[in-house]
Amino acid sequence: MKKPKQTNCTTLVPVENNNILNRCNKIAMSKIKILHSKWFGCMLGLALAWWIPITHAEQSHEYHYRYISLSKVTLPSGFAQFTPVAIDDKRKVYGDIYDSSGVAHIAVYGDGILHVLQPGNVLTVNARGTIGGYVTDPQTGNFQAALFRGNEVEIIPPLPGETKTFVQSLNDSDTALIRSEDPSALNTYQLYKKGEILFNYQLPTGSDCPGCWGVNNKGAVVGTIFDSNLNAFRAIRFLPPYNKPQLLNPLPADSDTTSFGISKSGDIIGVSYVFLGDSTKNHYGIWDRQGNFKSYFEGINYFAFFNKKNLIVLTQNFDTDNDSYLVPRPGVRLNIMDLLDNPADADVQLAAVVDINNHGDMTGYGCDVDFNLCGGFLLHRVLPD
Repeated sequence: MKKPKQTNCTTLVPVENNNILNRCNKIAMSKIKILHSKWFGCMLGLALAWWIPITHAEQSHEYHYRYISLSKVTLPSGFAQFTPVAIDDKRKVYGDIYDSSGVAHIAVYGDGILHVLQPGNVLTVNARGTIGGYVTDPQTGNFQAALFRGNEVEIIPPLPGETKTFVQSLNDSDTALIRSEDPSALNTYQLYKKGEILFNYQLPTGSDCPGCWGVNNKGAVVGTIFDSNLNAFRAIRFLPPYNKPQLLNPLPADSDTTSFGISKSGDIIGVSYVFLGDSTKNHYGIWDRQGNFKSYFEGINYFAFFNKKNLIVLTQNFDTDNDSYLVPRPGVRLNIMDLLDNPADADVQLAAVVDINNHGDMTGYGCDVDFNLCGGFLLHRVLPD
């Protein structure tokens, strides 16, 4: 079977009014299954088909959390529904909030207070608190990539022909990985810093998985493409000076690879698999800086990401459960709900963790079991004495 050459991971592409209610309606109606039908590279899974049983002591002493409800936060007058998107190392939660006319604004939660900033949408945040995302041109309705620092916004000028641009990833020196769309050409990824384009790569085909792309603090870029010569999806890595991408190859029994993210050290989390093959045989693991792949587990479909300490989160498998998991090391999977010090305060299920910081704090959103309440949460990691 010939592979599709034009696909789009629509669940990872920013859309207007993409708030918690809309997302949780998708959960309730099982419409998130589009994540599993468009392109396997967008499934981003790390469910364990096998895992080592863990002891209660390991759960209670090494990893435990305090649940903080974001649905109970007092909202400023004229605004509705805070949607968490990212968390920084100071435990501030960044997200979108909409005014009465439907215009999105940047909002930041910290120390029990929600602050609304300027209009815009959040896609990512770095350790220093710079926000990457986009603004909407009121004249054309086009999205324009932007960096937000406090009440200041830096709109990144689009190149000729570009109609939509987004800050897809951001490192700690404010180097932004920009994803751009041009109706007359294939999508492009660029590295932008202080008015200068450091890297420019046009996708070889129409296949694009925005959530598969990222940049680390050393300027290394990772992504996933469809390689027509191989007739396969392939994770790729670019190192400065970005002359030629390094293909990240699958295990001998597999045909395709997909990237999920890149760490500060250059390790890449991803999957080696057979496109449209047996999903229980997908091999999830990490490529090292030399491109060697170490398989950690075999399993089915979850969304996955990690922090600089390689603490992995498995989440957003709405087909089989509404739980999220930590994988601190190969073969160990911890249900995050079991790690809460105050589980009675959890007013929604931990269905969708959206970000983890380098201390292990997390943020996300979900709905209660009856879908009467949908809202966000902050999981404050409590360190052992």
